[in-house]
Amino acid sequence: MAKVTRGARLGSALLPELLDSLMVPAIGCGPHGQAAWVNAAARELFGAQDETQPGQLMQLWGAWYYPDRRPMPADEMPLKRVMAGQVIRNMEVMIKPPGGAPRYVLVSGVPWGPDHPGGAEAVVVLHDFTARRRTIQLNECQKRLADLLARPEPVEEILPEVVETIAVALEWTAAQFWVVDRVGQVLRHEINWDPGHVVPPELPELLKRDQGLLGRAWEAAGPVWALDLRTYPASAAQLVDWGQLRAGLAVPVPSGNSVVALMLFYSDSPEDSDDARAALLAGIAAMIGQFLERRRAERLDTELDVSRDEYLDMIGHEVRTPLTAIESCVELMTDGSRLGQEQSQLLTVIRRNAASMHVLIDKLLETAALRAGDVTVTRAAVNLTALCQAAAGDAHAAGLDVVVNASTRVIIDGDAGFLRRMVDELLHTAGHGGRIELNLQPEGPVAVVTVTMNRPQDPPSTPGTPGAGVPGTALGITFIRAIVQAHGGDLALNDSTDTVATFTVRLPTGGRPH
Repeated sequence: MAKVTRGARLGSALLPELLDSLMVPAIGCGPHGQAAWVNAAARELFGAQDETQPGQLMQLWGAWYYPDRRPMPADEMPLKRVMAGQVIRNMEVMIKPPGGAPRYVLVSGVPWGPDHPGGAEAVVVLHDFTARRRTIQLNECQKRLADLLARPEPVEEILPEVVETIAVALEWTAAQFWVVDRVGQVLRHEINWDPGHVVPPELPELLKRDQGLLGRAWEAAGPVWALDLRTYPASAAQLVDWGQLRAGLAVPVPSGNSVVALMLFYSDSPEDSDDARAALLAGIAAMIGQFLERRRAERLDTELDVSRDEYLDMIGHEVRTPLTAIESCVELMTDGSRLGQEQSQLLTVIRRNAASMHVLIDKLLETAALRAGDVTVTRAAVNLTALCQAAAGDAHAAGLDVVVNASTRVIIDGDAGFLRRMVDELLHTAGHGGRIELNLQPEGPVAVVTVTMNRPQDPPSTPGTPGAGVPGTALGITFIRAIVQAHGGDLALNDSTDTVATFTVRLPTGGRPH
């Protein structure tokens, strides 16, 4: 140990070689605070050439800061404190070398040897944990983003907070959010986070594909660095003077196989293309893309609901009115008219089909009202067993072959009128086959109604459509599902090539005893 101590104090290569074998960047300081030796790992950390003298290495250190980027006073510098006789362990600092990207290092140091008038000899070792810090920042950022993206506020209110959260967490100087205008095939500037007002105001608000750093990233469908905004061709073509800004990173926001938006992050320091932030931000961009796609789907659903309601209102007026006129004319022609047998039969057909159209239109409008919540479903105790038996009796009287298996008394909370119409519709939908079996059984807090029937010999010829090969009409199935969903239940049907079709309705009993 004495040999190591003496070698270090005299500037020997013995201690540097020992630390090099451990891959630890280290600097040995003389009694006046100047670097006496520097090992190879420290030279690599600071990008120093082999011929760089130890005393010159300090100039490569650049400015030192606290982790929150506050400038570090001279008397707080790690070397100063160690030379004053303090022992430092894992002091976190940020270093901004001239012309280099900021690095985060843990500094440890110990005084070495007897006191001197100007201080003490010292050894300082450094550990670069920039990559680890980025990972920690990413994890914290992702947690905050998950909370933000789960909020119910409009996208226009959430996205500015998202951009700010990312920029602050990953220590960018400024950030922007651009959206892809698919119609105009341009990028539109939507959000600007620029607390220091460093983004040049003369930058355009619209960009074409392959124009500027953003256009290049849009074209590449992946992150693109401009390590120097002044020399990178796409950014240099936009501006001659980028002011305080030095580097930029453009990251596309994907939705499936297409790019729906881009984020642009600016730095006031030179950056390193090996910086992990590009890969980290690609993952964050995917989160945002999923959020935008989900909100887009929700918006389309809402717009579809509005359009459907308007369409159904139009049907209620535009179809009912001429249908009523047709029925009135048929009644006038029938009453007191001398018609032949063939004419009377034709009028009967018209009257019957007009009545059927009225039923379909009423059912369509009622289905829409149920799905929109415009119809009140009255809740009361309903004997579902008795209701099914009564519906089956009426269906049997109408000529359907119905067998009921409902020996257990099942009581649910629901609207007796709608539930009866649901069972009637199930039996009517099944009535185009042979024997129909209606089963009702309780399963814990759920009542299960199963209607099974033979499929028709000649099923519909359009495969892959809802209800293909299932008797009845799509409107009837939709009407049943609307009633079931209004009661908090669900409807399932085996839409396959089996010879037997089965509808299964599950309804909550509301905790009522059977």
